[in-house]
Amino acid sequence: MKVGTDGVLLGAWADCGLETAKILDVGTGSGLIALMLAQRFAKSQVVALEIDEQATQQAQENVDASPFKDRVTILQGDFASAALEIDDMDMIVSNPPYYDEDVLPPNDSRAIARNTQSGLNFRNLITKSYELLREAGNLCVIIPKVAQTRFHTIANEAGFSLVHQLDIQTVERKDPKRVLLKFIKGRTGVSVLRETLVLMENGHRSPAYSALCQDFYL
Repeated sequence: MKVGTDGVLLGAWADCGLETAKILDVGTGSGLIALMLAQRFAKSQVVALEIDEQATQQAQENVDASPFKDRVTILQGDFASAALEIDDMDMIVSNPPYYDEDVLPPNDSRAIARNTQSGLNFRNLITKSYELLREAGNLCVIIPKVAQTRFHTIANEAGFSLVHQLDIQTVERKDPKRVLLKFIKGRTGVSVLRETLVLMENGHRSPAYSALCQDFYL
């Protein structure tokens, strides 16, 4: 899968409140989100997991060419079933598959990356994340707005609490198509912070969008 806006938004937004953190990026693809988090959290250790062999190789090449190679570890495996030698993570992030249609993309790699039927589904992501996170650790995702209720319901059943929601609108006149969600492992009783980010204004990046991503502009 190519680098896209969803991954950039998640990499720029996800936060566990710790400069020194253990972070896991599930379904890393090219390694974009893992590298963004390594840049933002200068003392962090980032593990990036990818099921597809070719994508794993690409992610490793990208990490090796970066200044963060000593703090980013690329692993290949299936998050739902892999016996990962990691636990007590401070934050898990994912831009997970979300298509539920029966007709899969013709390319197997794209099917795994985009479709919950052939790849990682919401329940597996949430259940395994709960297992690997420390108490009060964070799960941060970006998903379609139409899938929010389903994802939130599963997360709540697993024992997560939603603490931050950022709706993403391409332009102000359109309904949100994506939503960024931050959950905490455990019950918090804290009110959910609900915000909206409009990406484009007058044909250009909005000031808020530019501010969010400013550390990654060349």
